This record gives sequence, C-alpha cells and structure tokens, in this order.
Amino acid sequence: MNIKRTALFVAVLVFVPLLSGCALWPKQNVKVPIQDPKTPIVVSTMTSTVGGEDPVLGSPSSSSYSFEFPLNFSSVTNTYYSKKFTSEHIAAQFPSSSVLGISRATIDVGIGDEWCRPDLFSNGTVVSTSTRSISGLTFQKVSLVDPAAGNQYRTTVYFAKRENSCYAIVMFLHTTSPENYANSVEESVKLRQKFDTELEKINTIFDRVAGTFRFRAIK
Repeated sequence: MNIKRTALFVAVLVFVPLLSGCALWPKQNVKVPIQDPKTPIVVSTMTSTVGGEDPVLGSPSSSSYSFEFPLNFSSVTNTYYSKKFTSEHIAAQFPSSSVLGISRATIDVGIGDEWCRPDLFSNGTVVSTSTRSISGLTFQKVSLVDPAAGNQYRTTVYFAKRENSCYAIVMFLHTTSPENYANSVEESVKLRQKFDTELEKINTIFDRVAGTFRFRAIK
C-alpha cells in the first residue's frame, strides 16, 4: 500500500504541473513592431458594386497628386470633359452596367483652370452644392444635370484651387430614361427603382474615389 501511495504521489507531482503549464500558464508576450509614422497608409475601404466585382485598388498618380480606384475600371483618354483639362489628366471608366438607362460613367482627375470658373456649369441645372475637406484642402462639390433630347448628362465635380492651379475630380454620367424600355406601368416602376439604386451606387463609388485623392509632396 505504501508503494502504491508513493507511486501515486510521484505521478501527481509530475503530471499536475505539466497540465497546469498547458492550460493555465500565461502565453509569452509577442512584441509587435510599431509602424513608422512617416509610412503612408493606403486607404482601401472602397466597396465596388457596379459590375458585381470586389475592388482591387489601383493608384494612378501624376507629379502633383495621386488617387485610388477599383481595377475593374478601364483606362480611357477621350472622355466628355478631357479637353477641359490642361495638364496631368488621368481618366478611368466604370465597368458596363446591366441596368437599363445607364449608358456610360467616367471619372476625370487633373488640372484645368476652367473648372474653378462658375460659368462652366451654365449649360446644366445645378441640383446640389456642398464642400468637403480632401487632402487638407476644402473642395467645392457641385452636381448638375444637363437634359438633352432623350438623354441626360449628369456631372458631379469636386474642385479646389491650390498654388494657382485648379484641381478637379469629375464624374460624368450619360443616362437615358429607364421608362423608355418599359412595356407596362408596373415594369416602368421596377426599372426606375433599379435605375435609382444603380445611380446611388455609382455616386457612392465616385465619392469614395474622390476621398482617396492626395496631393504629392512638392520636391
């Protein structure tokens, strides 16, 4: 009996500390390196819904600015407003939409003095104005609609003047009335709802792209 008790006592001495070490001992602290505050942080919170693809961000840049956009956009040069930019013009096109009434959507970013002149918007009806701080500068935001025969040209622009240059972030959207494709009142209502939802998604993506705009340090 004494031998058995001694063996049991030894087993308790050996195995209890082992079990305690596995279950109860605190884990060793792991040191996480602190990021250099000078390292730029890439903004990647954009959520693309047009085209049904998850966004992969690209970062086109010029000598004075950079911005980000989903890579399911395609690079374009000849846009509706391309001639209004005098330098450092970068443009991209939204992926094609399957929603009836959405014909084409593009984003232009660049420098052009005309963008800071109010008479630029004389051909369209201004539907909203606001301001927004982007990259430490207050940008004016103007949204307008220029109705044409059977079409609508929608423009939303962020613009600001910096060091005698006018910077602009512009979305141009060519649409037609979705009701033109309806064969009944019920279908007309459904098409309009889809159109309005898609329009809201496109505007949201544009606002997010605009929010990634950054001025580059002048060397």
